Amino acid sequence: MFSLINIKRLSMFGSRSLLMVMTLCSLLLFSLHISLPIQASSSLLTSRPSSITDDDFFFLYYHDGRREIWKSDGSADGTVLLKTDVGHTAQNLVVVNKTLFFADGILWKSDGTPEGTVPVYATESSLKVISKLIDFNGVLFFFAERDGIKALWKSDGTDSGTVPVKVLSNHGSRSDTITVVGDELYFVLVNANKETELWKSDGTADGTILVKAVPNPNNLTEVNGTLYFTAGFNNIREIWKSDGTSQGTGSVTSLAPPPLWPPRDIFLNRMLLLF
Repeated sequence: MFSLINIKRLSMFGSRSLLMVMTLCSLLLFSLHISLPIQASSSLLTSRPSSITDDDFFFLYYHDGRREIWKSDGSADGTVLLKTDVGHTAQNLVVVNKTLFFADGILWKSDGTPEGTVPVYATESSLKVISKLIDFNGVLFFFAERDGIKALWKSDGTDSGTVPVKVLSNHGSRSDTITVVGDELYFVLVNANKETELWKSDGTADGTILVKAVPNPNNLTEVNGTLYFTAGFNNIREIWKSDGTSQGTGSVTSLAPPPLWPPRDIFLNRMLLLF
């Protein structure tokens, strides 16, 4: 058995290996005495600390060859299994307007009960979610593919309300490079020539536009209302920023080559770290 210590603190760290979870647990002071079955292959995959109510939060738990969705109010009795045997690609739990969403190819929703944890659209649908989910101004946005056609989609949690925003012909999405800055959604696409491009959207088809071609952008992060990210080739990476225009998108500074400064360590908790 595995005693999960202070789940609310752990939920801040995202996906971690079993060793990392156990190390973090040993450092926390207050045990909630919540026990989950655990094996050497088990791991805890948490959501961000968002909830349907002020008292409930959600996490993915992997053990015995399957992934499960759990809900907890921080007590043993209030920690319950919502859904078992979700797909191995299940990740990125997001709460939008008091509805929990997650995807394992299929888009799911939950009202916090086992009976209310169901697919958003008909399971025979050919729609396949291919990016992480994100809350954009109270609406769920994501990239998906249907019949070989990729598009930016949005959903209100209903079958009829899950619709494409804009078809992105000859483009592929980068599943981890999408973020919200103010009233705009920023993301990275790869065009037919394998070139990476920074795009933005206001949630409409006409407002989903190319900002600028950028070399290998990553780590899209909002800092004080401005988009910052890393970009560059090979061992030379730079910090870039963008105001949403081509002219206002450019390099801020160069970074030392890895391993002196791995780009993944630049951003932490929405603060830009410059050395």
